[in-house]
Amino acid sequence: MEESNGNGKVKAENRLTSLEGCLKYLSRDLGGLQKSYKVLNDHSGKQNEMLAKVSTDVDWIKRFLWIFITATVGNIVAIVFQLNK
Repeated sequence: MEESNGNGKVKAENRLTSLEGCLKYLSRDLGGLQKSYKVLNDHSGKQNEMLAKVSTDVDWIKRFLWIFITATVGNIVAIVFQLNK
């Protein structure tokens, strides 16, 4: 929609200049967002490593409880056999 007089060309150039400024601003914002995303992504990787460590730390508790429960059941069985004598 360009007007026939020279004023229309000026308006179009002003719009292009305004759009270029907006694109530069958006590009700068996207760069900041990409840096933030990278930091968050790195942090989530560290969180996954920490969760894996906690998971392995919990394994010894499971083993201990399994041994404890087995020994308890063994004692109960021994007591029941003692009562039958």
